[in-house]
Amino acid sequence: MSLSWSGLHAQLLRSTHRQSFEQDYRRVQDRLPVDLRPSEVPDLLAFLHGPGPDPETKNRVLRALVAAAQDSCFEASTTLLLLALWPGLDAVRSRLRRAYPRFRDTLDTELVGRLTVAIGTCDLDRVNRFAATLLRNVERDVTRALIGAETESPSSTPLDQMIDHLSETPAFSSATPAIEIDSTASRERLRELLGRDAHLVLMVVVGGCSQREAAEMLGLSYETARKRFRRTIARLQKLTADCPIS
Repeated sequence: MSLSWSGLHAQLLRSTHRQSFEQDYRRVQDRLPVDLRPSEVPDLLAFLHGPGPDPETKNRVLRALVAAAQDSCFEASTTLLLLALWPGLDAVRSRLRRAYPRFRDTLDTELVGRLTVAIGTCDLDRVNRFAATLLRNVERDVTRALIGAETESPSSTPLDQMIDHLSETPAFSSATPAIEIDSTASRERLRELLGRDAHLVLMVVVGGCSQREAAEMLGLSYETARKRFRRTIARLQKLTADCPIS
């Protein structure tokens, strides 16, 4: 039986209490900046999660942890990074679960697995902001994988479910007149209008991504994504004005 999302987090926390992990943590400590070496794991996580010091200071610690993970402290450093980035990863998970409900059963392990790989392959010389870069890249890669999976195994269910969410999503209702999607004909009309930009619009409206984030994940320029999004929303506004959905 697979672990729940909270179960995965609890398992990671439990692993930090093992004696062998405590020994490994002493080795990780040696890699941290001299002025930033919390004596215990809870202190390190509290430091990284708290409102505490400026972002640059936290970024120095994250960089040191990534470097340690890529050297000889992979397991301990990766566990610490997963726990440190968990709030951000949880936000990514929430967006993807809304946008791709069909893949909820496999999404958790996919996210943790891809973040682990991203930590091990991160280019230390090219990354400036480690938390933002790692999480953004994971969300982009998982999104592309899910889009590919839908293409290989076409099904109307995921897109239908996302379209059904439109009538419940504040972000969408603020962009268009009130829309109530309660008939098969209306849903099909909306699918037709979204067309090739369905994923773009739904990532922003349902998934909570910014247009810039959605553009990057879909391999589009920001300007192209912005124009397509505005064009699709304009069509939807015209639809509700000319032929209200009921």
